[in-house]
Formats: sequence, C-alpha cells, structure tokens
Amino acid sequence: MRICILAMILALAASGESGQARRMTLTEAVDLALRDNALLKIARLKVGEHARRSQAVRADTYPRLTNEANLWQTLNRQQVTIPAGIFGRFPEEALLPPSPIRIEQGGNSLFFTSTTLGQPLTQLIKLHHGRRIAALDVDLAATDVRRAENEIALKVHELYFAMLIAEQQRRAAELLVAAAGERLADSRRAVEAGQVLEVAAIGSRASLLEKRHALLALENQLSDLAVEFNDLLGLAPDTALEVVPPPPLEAAEVSPREYLETALAASTEVRAAQQAVEKARSAVRAAKTDYIPELSVFGQHIYQSGVPFLARNNGIVGLRMNWNVFDFGKRGDIVGERTAQLAQAEENLRRLRGRLQVEVEKACRKVERSRQMRDVAREALALRREQERLNRDQHEAGLTVLAAYRESSAELAKAEADALAADLSYRLARAELERTIGRLPR
Repeated sequence: MRICILAMILALAASGESGQARRMTLTEAVDLALRDNALLKIARLKVGEHARRSQAVRADTYPRLTNEANLWQTLNRQQVTIPAGIFGRFPEEALLPPSPIRIEQGGNSLFFTSTTLGQPLTQLIKLHHGRRIAALDVDLAATDVRRAENEIALKVHELYFAMLIAEQQRRAAELLVAAAGERLADSRRAVEAGQVLEVAAIGSRASLLEKRHALLALENQLSDLAVEFNDLLGLAPDTALEVVPPPPLEAAEVSPREYLETALAASTEVRAAQQAVEKARSAVRAAKTDYIPELSVFGQHIYQSGVPFLARNNGIVGLRMNWNVFDFGKRGDIVGERTAQLAQAEENLRRLRGRLQVEVEKACRKVERSRQMRDVAREALALRREQERLNRDQHEAGLTVLAAYRESSAELAKAEADALAADLSYRLARAELERTIGRLPR
C-alpha cells in the first residue's frame, strides 16, 4: 500500500514538472534553431549532395575498366567455301582443288567478350572545368547554408521579441480590464445612488468589453507566435516555453563605412554572386573544349569462342579519337549562351555590391532611429512611474478612487510594454544590421 502511495506521489510530481514551461534565453533559442531547424537540415544535406556529385565528376578523370560480353545464337551455321582451282591449274585441265570445298565454322553458338582499359587524354581538359564547376556548386551550397543560418537567427530574434512584447502587452491589457471593471462598478453604484444617468454605466460597460476584446486578441496572437516559434526551433507545436527578456544592450557607434567594408568581405549574397561568376566563367571554358577532338589511349583483351580460324585470345593497344567535324553551329551557340550567362552573373555581382551599400546605410539609419526611440520610451516610462507613485499615494490617502489608481497602473504597464518594445526594436535593428553585413545575429 505504501509503495502504491509513493508511486502516485512520484507520478503527480512528474506530471507537475512536465506541465511547467521551459525557460528559454535568446542565445539558447538561436543555438537550438541552428541545430534543429528543418530548413537548415535540408540545406546542409544539399551540401553533402553536391559534394558527392563533385566526387563523381572527379572519378571520370581516372582510367575506366569495362567489359562487354555477347552470346549469339545463329540460325544457320557459318561456312567458309574454298573455290575450285584456287590453288592452281595443272596439265590436262586438272584443278586444285577439283571442286569447291565447304568447311563448317563451328556450331550455331558464338561467345565474344572484350575487356578494355581506357584513359581519356584530351577529355581531361573539359573534365577539369567540370570538376571546378562541381566544386563551386559545393561552395554555393555552403554559402546558402550560411545565408539560411543568418536568416533563421534573425527570424528567431523577431519571434522572440514579438513574444516578449505581446506578453507585456497582455499584462497591460489585463490591468486595463481590471481598471475598466472598477469603473463599471463605480458607475453602477453612482447610478443606483441617482448621481449619474444609466448612460454612464452603459459607456463603462462598452469600455470594459472593448478592453476584453483587446485582451483576447493579444492572447490569440501569443498562441500563434508560440506555435511559429516552436516550429522555427524544431520543437513540438504544443511545447510550452517561457522566453526570458535579454539583458539591456548598450548603444554603440555605428559607422556605415566600416560596416560596408565588412559587408563587402563577408556578405553571403555577394559571396554567392562571386561564386556564380566563377561558375559561369568555368562553364564558358568547358563549352570551348568541345572544339577539341576526344583522344583516348586504351588496351583491350578479346576472347571468342565459336570461330575456329580466329584466335581465342587476342590483345589490342591503341589510340581512339572521336571528333564532331561539323555540327551546324551548335558548339558556337553553346559558347555564346554560356558567355551571355557569364555577363549576367557579372552584372548581378555589380548590382549586389551597389545594393549592399544602400542596405547597409538603411540598416545603420534604422539602428540610430531605434536608439532615439528607445531613449524617448525610457523617458516616458520614468514619467509614468512617477505618475503611478503619486496616484498610489493619493489612493492610500483616500483622495482618489481605486479605479483611478488601477488606470494609472495600467498606463504604467503600457509604458513598460512600449519601453520594452522600443528596446527590443533597437536590438532587432542591430541584428538586422549584423545579418546585412554577413554576420550571424546573436
């Protein structure tokens, strides 16, 4: 009996612990998303895919050992006919042989197999460019992973901050609902005492319903944000998380010129464009190698069974050339196509470099504006705190009603939400700037 009671206590304790929300800091959220996000896993698998493809291209440069075997069944036996007199004519018109001789050539079955070891020669030039293109595909896939990591980290910041702001706004909305309830109670008492008309109570009732509607909207928004956040982190949709406000971020000087230099060196967009230019340039060179004849050296062993007058085993060593002499201009068109693609890639690289300067300047201005807005919100918060203190003192002294004090508390909570939103907007602007210059937002 005691064992059963102990088991029940442990089960209740475990269920209570499992029902608690998991505390999550911003750094932990970013690390978890970088590890378990589904899109990042797919991007990393793409790198492995292109690496395998690059190894496959490399294998084409080595000698290739092939075997071809044939088993034939003929309907008629093969014969060799020696004509009469083929070896000469003797006196008295004697022929040697005097009549045609038919010799049966084996049976109806013929087995033929050849084993060839070949090494491409001139094809190595084209294969070299193919290997270069395959290696660039691996680099492009790795750059896409880095770019996806930056985007995922920034998205974590956005949802994390949105959840913090919505939670603070929900708390302020709850205080506003409580204050509206006190106002409604005061209005009803005043109506019952004959001090005001019924219309005052109706207005208070409408105000209370509006506050409740706003509170329900915030709770619905919080639920949606939580589901999106869990999906971004690779967690189950119903995972309960408690996001922890990050420590204050000190303001720092923002120099657009320094950030632009960093962006040109580290931007994933620019890096991907540079790799695309190199890939297009290698593609042009590979297309031009189609004008070179394909020359290979090979050694071959042949075995046959079924033709008696041929040797069963034989060996061949030689050179093999394959050259498309005339193709109606196809090779030239392919070279022109690849050249046009190279020009597009180069123009896109110039466009991205120019656009990057614009994006960096915009991000720097956004950081500065958000810093100023944060300072204003902090000043407004200080004033709301002083107002709430004075209202509290007046309420304790019996100079104001409870509804007025709760309204000031609600205004203070709203100011705190605004200050938090301004602070997180500044942090988000800094994170966007880091993403723009190619750094991982932390």
